[in-house]
Amino acid sequence: MNINIFELQSLLSPGLLSVTASFVILMLAYTVAWRRAFSHASEFQTIWFSSFMYALRFPGYLTIIVVWLYQVLHIFSEPLLKLFDQFGSILKLMLPVSFSLLIFIIFNKFLSNIQAQIVRIEKNQPFPNSAALITACKLGRLVSGLVFLIVVLYAFEIPMGQILAPTAVGALALSFASKDVLSNVFGGIMVMCDRPFVVGDYVSIRPGEEGTVRYVGWRVTEIQLQNGRILHVPNGLLATTIVTNYSEKAHWFVQKEVGIRYQDISVAKSISEELEAWVINHKLANKRRAHFARVYHLGDSSIVMRVRAYLKSSINTKEWYQFNEELVFKVNDVVKKHGADFAFPSRTVYMDKGDDE
Repeated sequence: MNINIFELQSLLSPGLLSVTASFVILMLAYTVAWRRAFSHASEFQTIWFSSFMYALRFPGYLTIIVVWLYQVLHIFSEPLLKLFDQFGSILKLMLPVSFSLLIFIIFNKFLSNIQAQIVRIEKNQPFPNSAALITACKLGRLVSGLVFLIVVLYAFEIPMGQILAPTAVGALALSFASKDVLSNVFGGIMVMCDRPFVVGDYVSIRPGEEGTVRYVGWRVTEIQLQNGRILHVPNGLLATTIVTNYSEKAHWFVQKEVGIRYQDISVAKSISEELEAWVINHKLANKRRAHFARVYHLGDSSIVMRVRAYLKSSINTKEWYQFNEELVFKVNDVVKKHGADFAFPSRTVYMDKGDDE
C-alpha cells in the first residue's frame, strides 16, 4: 500500500508537463473566447442570451479541470490502481453523475441569472410578467433538483420505489386538500399557453368588471378597473369564463365626417382625394383593408365627406389617439389649402316687405 517517493518522482515526466501546459493554455483560451462571445452577446440586449453565457462560465472551467484531472490520473494509474481497486465500481458511476451535475449547474445558474436580471430591471422600470417569470425560475430550479436527485438514486441503484411510493401518497393527499389552488395554477398555465391576453390589454371578465391587465401570475391575474381599484381574478375562473379582449383586434377602425360649405363644392373632390392618399400612405395604415375618403352626403348646412381608415392590429391605444389627432390636423390643412372652409349650422331668414313700404 506504500508508494515509493522515487516512483512518484519518476512520474514527473514530459507527459505530465505537457498535460499541465495544455491545461493552462486551454484555460486561457476559454477565458478569451468566453469574453469575446459575451461581448458579442451584449449586442442582442436580451436577458436570455446574456444569462446563458453567464451560466456557461463556471461549468466551462469546471469541465476543463475535470478533463485535466482525468489525464493526470491516467498518468498516475499504475501506482494508484492499488489504492483505488476497492473504489472501482464507484469511479465508474462518477461519469454519469458528473455529467448530470454539470447540466444541473448550468440550468440552475441560467435560471438564477434570469431572476437576478429581472429583479435588477424591476428597480428602474416595469418588466412584463416579472412575477410570473420569477416564479417559473424558482419552479424550474426545484424541478431540476428533483430530476438530479432521481438520476443519482438510479446511478447508485438505490430502490426508488420505496422512496416514491410514500411521496405519491402524500402528493395525492395534498392534491385533494389543495384542489382549488391546483385548479388556479393549471388555469394560469392555460392562460400563459393560450395567451388570450397579455399585460396592458383592456379586457372584460364579467358585466361591469373590465379594465387593464396589470399582472398575470400562476395563481391569480390582476386587472386594474376604471375606478383605479385592483381586481384579483383566480386563474381557475379565467379558464372557465368568457373573456373579451378589446385590445386584440384584426385592425383598428377610425371614421370621421367632415362638413364643408356649399360654395366649396367645386374643390370637394380634390380634398377627398388628397385625404384618401394621405390615409393610404400612412405608416400605421393596414394594407390589407380598403381606405377611402369620399363625398358622402348633402346635409342641411354642409357637404359631408366621410374618411374611413383601418390601422394595423399591432398598435396600442395611444397610437390610435395619435392617428386621430394627425387626421384632424391634416383635414384642417387640406381644407384650408384648397381655399375652402368648414360649414357651421346656419339659417337664412327672408323678410317679406309689407305694403306700407
